[in-house]
Amino acid sequence: MVAPLVCLFAALSMAGEEPRELSLQDLLNLKVEVASKSEEDVSEAPGVVSVITRQEIQSFNAISLVDVLNRAPSTQMMSSHLLPQAKVSIRGLMTSHSDNHVLVLINGRPFRDALGYYSNVAVYTAFPVDLIERIEIVRGPGSVLYGSGAVAGVINIVTREPEKPMSVSVSGGGGSFDGKMASGTALLSWHDVKLTVGGNYFNEEGWDFSAKTKIGTLVQDSSMKYGEDNKGVAAVLEYKRLRAQVSYMDIAYDDLGIVPVWAAAGSSWSTRLFADIGYVQPLAEGWTLNVNATRNSWEKHIVGPSGPLFGGDNQDRSDATVYEGAVQGRLGEKGNVIAGISAENRSNRDIVAVDSAVSKSPAVPILYDEWLYSGYASVDYRFVDPLKLIAGFQYNHTVHGKLALVPRLGAIYAFTDNVALKLLYGQAFRVATPLEEYVFIPNVLSGNPDLDPELVTTYDAQLFVNTTKAQYTFTLYYSHLQDVMARVYLHPDVATDLEETFANKDSYDLYGAELEVKVPLTEQVYGTGSMTYERENEDRLFIPDFMAKAGLFYEAGGFNGGIFGSLFGRGIQARGFNPGVEDLNPPAEPIFLLSLSLKYDFRKWTGVPLTLDVYGTNLFDDPMWYPEFSRNEVNTLPMGPGRAVYGRASLKF
Repeated sequence: MVAPLVCLFAALSMAGEEPRELSLQDLLNLKVEVASKSEEDVSEAPGVVSVITRQEIQSFNAISLVDVLNRAPSTQMMSSHLLPQAKVSIRGLMTSHSDNHVLVLINGRPFRDALGYYSNVAVYTAFPVDLIERIEIVRGPGSVLYGSGAVAGVINIVTREPEKPMSVSVSGGGGSFDGKMASGTALLSWHDVKLTVGGNYFNEEGWDFSAKTKIGTLVQDSSMKYGEDNKGVAAVLEYKRLRAQVSYMDIAYDDLGIVPVWAAAGSSWSTRLFADIGYVQPLAEGWTLNVNATRNSWEKHIVGPSGPLFGGDNQDRSDATVYEGAVQGRLGEKGNVIAGISAENRSNRDIVAVDSAVSKSPAVPILYDEWLYSGYASVDYRFVDPLKLIAGFQYNHTVHGKLALVPRLGAIYAFTDNVALKLLYGQAFRVATPLEEYVFIPNVLSGNPDLDPELVTTYDAQLFVNTTKAQYTFTLYYSHLQDVMARVYLHPDVATDLEETFANKDSYDLYGAELEVKVPLTEQVYGTGSMTYERENEDRLFIPDFMAKAGLFYEAGGFNGGIFGSLFGRGIQARGFNPGVEDLNPPAEPIFLLSLSLKYDFRKWTGVPLTLDVYGTNLFDDPMWYPEFSRNEVNTLPMGPGRAVYGRASLKF
């Protein structure tokens, strides 16, 4: 299983004699914005940043962002019984099946729901991949600039911009599990107007989900098809200094239910609307005022079967609106500064009462209308040419008077034009969600409005080497996560009372090392790879200790091919949460996902702008069993499908 990946890494260590200079400039000397909200070289960014380019996305192929993010350093896409393909684990900072430790941005603006950080599955599975120019990933704290939720990292999706007056592409295809797919993009430019539009559709009957489940003393062994139906559209309109963007995603999928037992198995569907409008006003020379209003609306339905234990439909609706203004500019020739304020409204004023919990206890509607306020500033300055110093903070006034003040400090020293050392210190926080504050299911679960924010403190040391032939980064990191919000028994002294609530309970210490490599091997072959080793002292996080990823892609004439392998170490069954976990299913073994992409452009031979491609994933048909990290009644559940192959035809004009 490991041998193919070892071969890929061996190839990455032997650069060719004549590297592709132009491709190096495009693929290695990249500009990013996510770490400081201004364009800068990756080596100068005040964070540990990786970039996945459009060329890499296309060469290795992807059905959705799930495929793309599984190839990113120190990153693993996770599934739970209720939320398939719904959570990104970065550096293992994962304490529940809510996606509440990674913040997703679309063109720098926050994509998050107001209720409980459950809805990122929409962007991971339905956002139009063909519309993406690059993905910027910060591994480590990002709250100084972005506020709550940027604890383990930040993922910024940057969309394409028109390069000519009109460019249109359409594609369609299908494959395994009765899969069907279609997508299209249109990029238009006319005088001062730029318009980018894309759409994506994917539907499949699904893969066979088979497992044993347990609740109380009841053990069931059954199976179902894990199907999905995902539709997404996105558009970006730019006119001079004004930019408006909107994304709408409609997804449906089968799931094991609101609790991971066959008695609750059913399906879910949800819609997600993201809209943002921003304006840039020039001030003095080199200074600008940026104002934005961002709206996130989400609706979700969990449909479960009627029976003695569960029944009814669970419906959630929530809205989050962020208003933000920031001033940024140059401090002479040696520094930059940004300072801003924001206000976020989280509301849910029209939810209906539902009946979908243990013993059919009637859930009380979660109604809320609350505000969060924050102010932030960050500055970098070169007192001497080789040394760049960074300092910043965010002050956040949360609901119920809770406060969060987090700093960041850093130093970047350039030994030469090609070698730099980053030393970074930062904190990040996550405030309680309305679900954790206000949920009330009698005799089952009660919210806690007195929760303190979670806080993570992270130290990074990164050596960055960027030559004309290759790029290497080596990073050591340590994170301390404290005041973790977790479910606990409301009356622990009463053995027969199983009602739960939320409390600030645990703390974790996580440390690790990362290696990332990007190198052209010949004029036609490009390689990329990463390795991660990490440890959590008490084995209470559901993470693999080791990840290794590597890929090669080849491009010549009209042919393009890519092969990529991702190895994830054995998932840890954190029995500290429930020592009585039963080993009813296969153990969580290492997972090796090998994908292969083959494309050919027929334009040269036929004059028709037709491209055919074939994409295979999990080619070794590796079982994907992973620890069940919601209730810990059983050891593992299946996390993903076996071997799958898809074909697609594309027309580009």
